[in-house]
Parts: sequence; structure tokens; C-alpha cells
Amino acid sequence: MDDCDLRALAAPYVLAALDEDERERFEAHLAGCAACAREVDAVRDSLLVLARAGGEEAPPPDLRGRVLAAVAREAQPASPARAPAPAPPREPFWRRRFALALLPPVAMAAAAAVAVVLFLGRSSTPAPLKQLGPHATMALRAAGGRRTGSVYVNRTGEVVALASLPVAPAGKVYEAWVMVGGDETRAEPAGLFHGGTHYMTLARRAHPGDVVGFTLEPAGGSARPTTQPVATARI
Repeated sequence: MDDCDLRALAAPYVLAALDEDERERFEAHLAGCAACAREVDAVRDSLLVLARAGGEEAPPPDLRGRVLAAVAREAQPASPARAPAPAPPREPFWRRRFALALLPPVAMAAAAAVAVVLFLGRSSTPAPLKQLGPHATMALRAAGGRRTGSVYVNRTGEVVALASLPVAPAGKVYEAWVMVGGDETRAEPAGLFHGGTHYMTLARRAHPGDVVGFTLEPAGGSARPTTQPVATARI
């Protein structure tokens, strides 16, 4: 089954907008629910894309109302038969935690990304990931450990990367590599990337123990890496 009543909690979970009890219950549920785990990954990736693309522009004045309305709709039970038993009145978590007027600009941008995810609905999976089918997700991290994207690998080793990197300098390009067994001397070229935030399907397959990485190379790419990786993900 690819749906779950608790998927509506994925966005507030990523935004740290659940109280401690709600967070602990959702994390316990998340450990055994693939649908919710995919939703959490999708929200995190959407925040990453927005953070790179949104700059410092102020959010639209009607954003708060749209986010609250969207979360409220998503949180409704799918049918009366699945509705939880009546409980003592409690202020909904989205009204307790989504007081957007009090949030700093970064959280405002995150809330905008959540609105995008909710308005797009469950058909918002990017085309490259739809084509990939069932897959595992690894974090793509810069040299200092900061997350700068995700790497998705299916059972046959096909790879899609969501990379978020500064635009390459003039005369340069990012090159994707599959480093067999994590060995940089066995790196296989897997595609070129000019920077920004994009999904790309790699031209090489990867398997457990391999490392997917990006290096900055001369325009046109190189047969072997000539610089240290700027971002890597271990499969």
C-alpha cells in the first residue's frame, strides 16, 4: 500500500513543527512506513531546491493562509470509516506550530516549499524518479558534511542525482563519477552538470560500496578526475 493517514505529518516533521510527543510517535511510525519515509525525503528535497532558488525575496502576503488551508485539507481523514475516535478538543498542530508571522525568513521559505508540495499533490514525484521506480535514497554531501542534494539508486543500479551546486565558473563544468568500490582511481565518468539545482540521470550504474561524486573539471569533462570531489554519496 502506497498511502498512509500520517503522511500529512511529513512536512511539519521536516520543519520541526511537531511537539515532542508527536515527533516521537511519528519517528516510531516512520521506521516502518516506506510511504512516509518517501514523503519526508520529497519534502526535504523540495526545501533544498527552494533554498537554492528562492533567494531572500519576501513571501507573498497570502502565503500563511494558503499553507494553513493546504495542511488542514491534507490532514483530513480519507473516509469516515478511517476517522480516529473522538478525543478531547485540542488545538490542531498546524495552528499551534505554523504561526508564520513569527518565523524567520529561512522557515518562511521552508513553509513556501511545503505549500508547493501540498498543492502539487501526490503526483508531484519528479519524472526522473518515476522512471527510476522503487529506489533507495542517499544524502549527497559537500566536503564539509553539508547536505547538497540526494542520490537515488534502484535495484538494478540505475542512478538519479539531485545536485545543488554553485554555477560552474567559466571554462569549467561539474562531472559526475561512479567510483567503483569507493576508489577514486576507478572512477567512471557519468555525466556533466553546469551547476544550479537539477535532477540528472547518470550514465553509469552504481552498486553497494560505490561512491557517486562530482568534481570540477575543464569544459567538456575529463577522462579521470583532476580535482577533489566537491560532493559525494556512498551507495
